[in-house]
Amino acid sequence: RAGVDPSAWSEWEVELVDGPVPLLDAVERVLLAGGAHPAAGPSKLARALGPLAPPPPAVHTVPKKPTAGQVMMAALQTTVERLKAEDAGARTGAPDAVHQMRVATRRLRTLLSTYGPLLDDELTTHLRTELKVLADTLGGARDAEVLRERLLALVETQPSQAVLGPVADRIDTELGKDYERAMTRLRRGLEHERYYALLDELDALVAAPRTTPLADDPARLVVPRLLGRDWRRMRRAVRQASAIDDPARAETALHEVRKTAKRLRYAAESTTVVLGLRGKQLARSSENLAEVLGEHQDSAITQEALRDLGLRAQRHGENAFTYGRLQGIEEALQGELASKDYRKAVGKVAKRRLKGWKQV
Repeated sequence: RAGVDPSAWSEWEVELVDGPVPLLDAVERVLLAGGAHPAAGPSKLARALGPLAPPPPAVHTVPKKPTAGQVMMAALQTTVERLKAEDAGARTGAPDAVHQMRVATRRLRTLLSTYGPLLDDELTTHLRTELKVLADTLGGARDAEVLRERLLALVETQPSQAVLGPVADRIDTELGKDYERAMTRLRRGLEHERYYALLDELDALVAAPRTTPLADDPARLVVPRLLGRDWRRMRRAVRQASAIDDPARAETALHEVRKTAKRLRYAAESTTVVLGLRGKQLARSSENLAEVLGEHQDSAITQEALRDLGLRAQRHGENAFTYGRLQGIEEALQGELASKDYRKAVGKVAKRRLKGWKQV
């Protein structure tokens, strides 16, 4: 590149494939005895770039008596690094990579919302919007993957006489196509300049956050209040869902409860450095509520997918009986989840309120 003097060097790399770790130490001694010395720089890429290499990110630590801003920045930095670490795996379809990248995206949106009073409002609004776009891009591939696994597992549980036609093959073929289309859209999104701009903005946020004066206040005073906002939001969503009689509107309301429960979980996990066991208990209870509602929502999505798959099977001249049977099983499961586990999970989260939080 212009402005960079050419350089060249030779470098050996040793990787352990099989065998005990001390084998690497033995190899190192042989190489050093032969005149080798440790490579300069953290990587070949950084050495090749020279002065153009970006500086390593600042490390945000949490002292014994942190400020609210220190708690926030440590959580943000950890989550940004987690997001970037899953990038390569998401592009190649590595197991669980898309899911983990999607979770990191959601965590970042939660942190920017929960700790919003500590940051520039215009910046957090913009970043949350961009992260929502990324989450939606990741969601298509993840949803297709989960639905395929769920349906194939459900078919496996059915007696052979109840499976009429090539049901498993049809599910595998059709949802496999859906997954590949979603992965194509995902790779296209991860190559778009909008995504790279988001990564640059997240790095800039971690390197030099634009904070408000509240960020300098003690975390023990500020963080519980911020978390209380998320807890009250979840409680309001529960009350609103309970007051709805129309099934279609109730599904939308329960989905909102699930989103607020996830948000509360992610927020609570970021506060354990301040709240300790209380934060961990609230995070676990919120996670359980989100999982119960996640199963409920997955069942609703599965029913819709089964109706669609039944129509596809009919168009190919196949018997659609099994798809209707599976849809009925899922419908019964959905009703059971809504009536029992949900109430229990809500009660556990309600009991985790901290002193000073208002019951809503």
